Amino acid sequence: MADRTGSWLLNLSAVSESLPVFASAGYYSYLKSAHFYVQEMEQLEHTHPDMFQKFSNGLHVIRRSDQYWAGLSSDLAIEQTLMRSLKSSGGLTWGSGMTEEQRSLWTMSAPNTAEYNKAMQELNDLSYTTSDQHKDLTKARMRDASDLQKLKTKLLSCSPSSEDSSLRNVVGGVVANPHENVLEYESIGKKIIENMIGQSAFRYSFKRKNKAITLGDVSAIKVAPDQSIDPALLFQRLLVVAKTGELSLEYVLGYELSPFPPALFEIRNVFHKPDKPQLAHAISDHLKEAGVDPPQSTPQTEHYVLDGGSLLHQVPWKKGDSYSAMAESYADFTIRKYGVATVVFDGYNGGLSIKATLTKGV
Repeated sequence: MADRTGSWLLNLSAVSESLPVFASAGYYSYLKSAHFYVQEMEQLEHTHPDMFQKFSNGLHVIRRSDQYWAGLSSDLAIEQTLMRSLKSSGGLTWGSGMTEEQRSLWTMSAPNTAEYNKAMQELNDLSYTTSDQHKDLTKARMRDASDLQKLKTKLLSCSPSSEDSSLRNVVGGVVANPHENVLEYESIGKKIIENMIGQSAFRYSFKRKNKAITLGDVSAIKVAPDQSIDPALLFQRLLVVAKTGELSLEYVLGYELSPFPPALFEIRNVFHKPDKPQLAHAISDHLKEAGVDPPQSTPQTEHYVLDGGSLLHQVPWKKGDSYSAMAESYADFTIRKYGVATVVFDGYNGGLSIKATLTKGV
């Protein structure tokens, strides 16, 4: 509303009220920037009275029409005008390239092309027009009584608050535990802001544990100190049973419900460190139990199969070499190190490439 109506005081009020939200949600970069912005703009009347007068008259927003509700912030105006012309047909990023000369030519010619565009619109009677009615007031945008009734029915059947006034997911019905304090986001945010006051903006660091804890922060249900269950995966398993009816619940829940395999990962997306000596001992013990003596040396191989991607990093390229010279250097290296070998690359069906050339040379 502050941007649409061009209200400067409402803009400062909206940003100020957003500070506790940024703090409790953990958006600390937004918090620092917005906090500094509010401090500077509150002093604008004394530091730059002429600029304050212009902003008070609604000139801190951009208008493309004279409508009351047509104000736009500068970033939205840039997206609707400059970025649209950049990304649409004939724009800078539409097949013309991004070299320095092309950027300069496009930028310098933009004012002239804009005049031509305006003249063509006026000639064809297609110039920019507007109406007194806002598009959100049209019949297509207005919510009717049936939509409100559907929303009311959903909230009555699955209220966002449980019997003990705890937060609850209206979709899954999961009730928040006492540690999830997202409902107290305002007091949490104000406490973080109080700790910021008097601190250096560049040296002060925020602690993640101080932000509000939401239902989304708990990614799994802990059933034991060393085990956890992914609720999304559990819901999918139950959904399969409910939809098909062919599988038994006991069979579906017989598989692991952890969000990641504990045998392979320490935490999510972090592999266990390989224990190669232990693997070697296990292989040796298995051979002994089978009555087979482990080999004492690596057997000679008559034919090697090489990874082409790894082979590309083995031979340094010399400046000025042709493709045939590089292919010969790879062939000499392969024959000298491995004798008879087959170099395997990934499939490249889009035409000849440097990898295809090297493979043919080897």
